[in-house]
Amino acid sequence: MEDKLTTGQYTSAEEVIDLALELLQFLDAESLAWLKQTQQKIRVGLEELERKEGVDGAIVMEQLLQRFQDARQGKH
Repeated sequence: MEDKLTTGQYTSAEEVIDLALELLQFLDAESLAWLKQTQQKIRVGLEELERKEGVDGAIVMEQLLQRFQDARQGKH
């Protein structure tokens, strides 16, 4: 914290702490939003699997591996 104060950008330790707390609240909110979106995607995926709309995992992995190998070789 002292390094932040010595730069002159902040006038007091309280200002640095207040800003840090605001940042933590923002990160918490972002994490919660990501968690909710991920849970929703999982629900949708599970529902699709129950309706037999899923994709064969081996095929997906093969496609991902091929894309990775193509990217390493500079192919698009």
